[in-house]
Amino acid sequence: MGQYAADWQRKMPTATAGLGGGVWWNVGKTGQSNSENMFVLSRERYAPVESLGCSGSDGCMTSMCSSARDYTCHKNVSYSMQLQRCGEELMLDGPRRTVVADRNPATSRALRGEMIDVMENSPNHGGRGQQLLDNGGAVTWMNEPRDPTSGDLLWIPRPMELQRTATGRRWMAPLRGVETPEANDIMLGP
Repeated sequence: MGQYAADWQRKMPTATAGLGGGVWWNVGKTGQSNSENMFVLSRERYAPVESLGCSGSDGCMTSMCSSARDYTCHKNVSYSMQLQRCGEELMLDGPRRTVVADRNPATSRALRGEMIDVMENSPNHGGRGQQLLDNGGAVTWMNEPRDPTSGDLLWIPRPMELQRTATGRRWMAPLRGVETPEANDIMLGP
């Protein structure tokens, strides 16, 4: 991630610069998958695909053909990367914030049509917590899905987070895959 940013004027890997309110979780479908952004690291030879797989995740991808543009399915994705708003390029500059973490459990539940637990930890590492990579290159272990600097919940957009605060509810309606993060909103998706 750091080498890519150094070569690309501090920009995070980008295959699809924001999805414009379109679906962002259709892994394997060009232009409909936030995971394409992470996959750029492998496709552009910054990191082998097996290094983009968490050892605490079952089903992560360990090989690819040279023409691949994305993972083949949701289960192959070990990490979630910050979603971009349409036309926005995410930078590794600015105040400390999480840009990548272990797999988003809210997305996995929503794909199955289940209610989401906004405080659920990543399924990686047996659900005990998640590794977070911030824009300064530091990795932090957190046993709850919050950005350690801002306290922002990682898996949901700010309007859902505000609703959770107002109601105190931990379980919410599933994501739809079209949510867009607000400015300075840390929302991570596959």
